[in-house]
Amino acid sequence: MLSNGNSAAFGSTTYQTDSYKDGAPALLIEVNAVFGGVEIRK
Repeated sequence: MLSNGNSAAFGSTTYQTDSYKDGAPALLIEVNAVFGGVEIRK
């Protein structure tokens, strides 16, 4: 579950933190999981 309460079961989703600013340095993380889960922590 994303910190905003959303989750993705099939397909894709995009999540940006409130502190994200266009043009500022940022991380782009692409994650693929099959029959499993992914957890990314700050």
